[in-house]
Amino acid sequence: MSFAVTVVVDLDDGPIAPDRLAALRRDHADVTGFLALSSGPARAGVHTHAEAASAPVLERSQYVWFLTPGAEPDPDALSLLIEALNTAETLGAVGPVVTTAGPTAPLLVSAGVTTTPDGLRVNPVTPGETDAGQYDRRQDVLAVDVPGMLVPAALVRAIGVPSPALDPAYRGIEYCRRIRAAGYRIELAPGAVVAVPEAGPYRSSARPLPSPRALREEHRYRLALTPRSRTTWTMVRLGAAALLAALGCLLANDPRRAAWNLRALLALPADARATARVRRTRSGRDPASVLFASRHALEIARRELRDDGEPAAENERDAGPLDTAGEVARYSTIEVAGRRSLLLHPLTAVLVATGIASGLMLHSLAGPGALTGGALPRLDVPAGAVLDRILTPVDRQGLGSALPADPLLTVLLIAALPFLGDLDLLVRVLWFAALPGAALIMYLCAARLAPPAGIRGLLALVWACSPALLLALLEGRLGTVVAWLLAPVACWALERAVRLRRATAAAGAGLALAVVLAGAPFLVLPVTAALLVLLVVLRRPGLVWTLLPTLGLFAPWLVSAVRHLDVFLTNPGAPFDFATPASYELGLGYAARPGSALLDQWLPDGATPWILLALMLPLLLAGALALTRVKNSLGLLLASTVLYCAGLAGGIVQSALEAGLTADRLIASYPGDSLLLMGLGAVGLIACALWPADFDRASRLRSVSLRILVPGAALLVLGVFTAQSLLGGLALTRTPDSPLPAFATERATGPLGQRTLVLDTRDGQLYGELAGPGTGTVLTTATLHQAQRIGGGPFDRRPEPLDAADTALATAIGGLTAGDGSDVRPALQELAVGFVVVRDTAEDSLSRDVSVSTGLTRLGDSAQGRLWQVETDGAPISAVSLVHPDGIVEPVEVHDGAFTIPAGEDGRTLVVSERAGLTSVRLGGAPLPAAEAGWRTAHAVPAAGGSGTLEDRRAGHTVLAVTGLVVLGLAVITALPFGRSDAPLRTGGSRAVPVRRTAPPRRAEA
Repeated sequence: MSFAVTVVVDLDDGPIAPDRLAALRRDHADVTGFLALSSGPARAGVHTHAEAASAPVLERSQYVWFLTPGAEPDPDALSLLIEALNTAETLGAVGPVVTTAGPTAPLLVSAGVTTTPDGLRVNPVTPGETDAGQYDRRQDVLAVDVPGMLVPAALVRAIGVPSPALDPAYRGIEYCRRIRAAGYRIELAPGAVVAVPEAGPYRSSARPLPSPRALREEHRYRLALTPRSRTTWTMVRLGAAALLAALGCLLANDPRRAAWNLRALLALPADARATARVRRTRSGRDPASVLFASRHALEIARRELRDDGEPAAENERDAGPLDTAGEVARYSTIEVAGRRSLLLHPLTAVLVATGIASGLMLHSLAGPGALTGGALPRLDVPAGAVLDRILTPVDRQGLGSALPADPLLTVLLIAALPFLGDLDLLVRVLWFAALPGAALIMYLCAARLAPPAGIRGLLALVWACSPALLLALLEGRLGTVVAWLLAPVACWALERAVRLRRATAAAGAGLALAVVLAGAPFLVLPVTAALLVLLVVLRRPGLVWTLLPTLGLFAPWLVSAVRHLDVFLTNPGAPFDFATPASYELGLGYAARPGSALLDQWLPDGATPWILLALMLPLLLAGALALTRVKNSLGLLLASTVLYCAGLAGGIVQSALEAGLTADRLIASYPGDSLLLMGLGAVGLIACALWPADFDRASRLRSVSLRILVPGAALLVLGVFTAQSLLGGLALTRTPDSPLPAFATERATGPLGQRTLVLDTRDGQLYGELAGPGTGTVLTTATLHQAQRIGGGPFDRRPEPLDAADTALATAIGGLTAGDGSDVRPALQELAVGFVVVRDTAEDSLSRDVSVSTGLTRLGDSAQGRLWQVETDGAPISAVSLVHPDGIVEPVEVHDGAFTIPAGEDGRTLVVSERAGLTSVRLGGAPLPAAEAGWRTAHAVPAAGGSGTLEDRRAGHTVLAVTGLVVLGLAVITALPFGRSDAPLRTGGSRAVPVRRTAPPRRAEA
């Protein structure tokens, strides 16, 4: 039986002589036509790759035989290929065994090829392997190389020809992947042989790179297989890998290959354009993942490539000079090597990795606009307003509350002094420097745990890549980030204070502890109790400075916290919901239920949390090895175990108590404070597992395992969070808009002080909030404000009932949204509401209900939502008003807290639209007597009138706050060493003599 076979040759790979074509027709009777392809200028008888599928010669053919210039098929190769292709209808292509000429016998080049899941070519043929019949059997393969590939003509007309954009190493693989996507299989035809001039283009992916073109071959193949929707992400990944490889080559003193990697990086856009047509022709998903090679198989192939042609001499040492340093180090623990370069220092690698991750994760935060979103309140407020809030025990959220500011606000104000009081700029710098800063601080403070630089670098990496810290950065949890940065300093300073027993060291430890506790209120009570026990046990008066800075910073806050104990379960910042983690998830370091939208796309349903949890198992392994070691530091092991267990217990308590952070629903208390203790304990356990070093074989194996598994897991966690932030975005954003519309802001900050009622719907529920110019900023996000709304027993958390002020607000919102056209202006006037805003996210029915209310004028749309103004029949709405005996309301203009009341009749009342008891009123320097006005602040006004002031500061609170700042200043002065030595003193006669130590103190060993 005869068949019609068309031979297709790509002239871009080289010219082919006419006599060679004649020889093919003579040796293979089934060859009926030839098709020459070229992407160059148009020539007679030569087709382009795009029009090859519709060439007339293919219409008359049954099969297409792909050959390359210089390929020499055996006389029976074509018949064997046709016979193999006709054995099953599911076959879409068959290929021969490719060989090349050898010194004595033909050498195998390829016999079916595959790739790793990442797209790196793996050729199962060993370099220099001869053909001994080992591949003379039919077998399914992922792909075959182009020389000698036989494909049905109908399939070629459907999917086209191999792409000229790919090099020979990947051209056949990509084309076979295209055939498999069409629903066919690929087989190796036994006995069919095609010889090629050289084997180099068909070998496995090699490292180090053998040529400048090798990396671009791999890039083009991976881009060709990438779905069009993920091309940009693939380019970013390939570019990052090429950049890291270039840095590695530079560190390895290989600038030539570094230049090759950079050249491939710069060529990525051109490679993406070159492979665009291949991506357009691909359809479906390749189901042949079972045929992929493992990474281990690729490493074996690469070793064989490196060993090819370079046999090692047996029983022969290098003729060079004796390596004294290496020989001595092999049998001794003496360090004889020179100091390592700064580029090769472990800390450099950690800082580079965390710095790159920080830039990729948080790049969207750079630029104009105020930071907001997540749990981070807006910080674009003047420093003067922050200081006034610290000295004033009134929270202006809604209708006001008599609550002091958070201690964290004082910390931020002091830290913002180098930034000229710009809190927003301070937090931006803090956010970008958090990961490398945490690593650097831990590296410096870990010297007391393990002196070797390698172990300290590992501890720094684990600390910076903790899931709790990464999640806090993504969600904007300012308190957790501040506490995480300063916790190693606090531990180091506290250990130093206990060791030296001096006020100087104790004051430094107290300052660090105060900052940590400001960001982690849950730890205030246990840490304070531990410090009191320490004072009682050690009986050193100077150590009282470990406690005084905390008392000074927290003094005004603690007075109110005693009445609202839920505040210790409340994380500083804006309320932000999260998925409460299970106990085993807390034990592996996750402050929220682990998840990743990126991994959810690649993994089966429900597998993502388990994968993320598995990444933290090396930490548990380190803890187990630390606890089972014979040679160990008992003090460090005990302290680390206590910290880890205490942190885990605290996290479980925080998750179980369900401390409410919002008025409308209950959410779990964020356990980042407890995981801070767990992180410190984990670092200590890792240090115990690696130091002091042992030199037996089992100990070296344990050390090597931990040095690989622990940083590998940390980097994987860092990579997952970085990818999640790049693809899924952050909870933090930048906004150029003010909290209120421009007109409403002008009235709110003006002499009338009008408020704005903001309405929204979420999940079918109506939400209303009284907003002012400071709403949503750090001035109105006190933890005590959130804690006072929650009551009930420890395991029965529920919202507190509404007071008279909140009831008045709820009544006004109900009348406004009833949709019956009722007149709610009197209720809004009592609340000093001059504007109503309906968010764009609210349901359309809410806007219709508000529109029909009497006395509201639609002003249009703003960035904050749809805006209405409340129009009154008489005097304008004002936050401070004068009520006459006949019921007439007269607005009172207030300028910087001062106002003037004209003379008039007796019985007038000055009313302030806020909760009673927040503001005191003085007229002519004398306090006005209180009057009755329901939930509002009211004072009786004499007939003579006069000039007066509104004061919301209280002498007791101001004195307490100023005293606390003075204590902090004294602690700073005490912490300065002023040239005093850290050496302990012993007294002899009338002189104090420093103790001379001839050896460091020995650590307790088990």
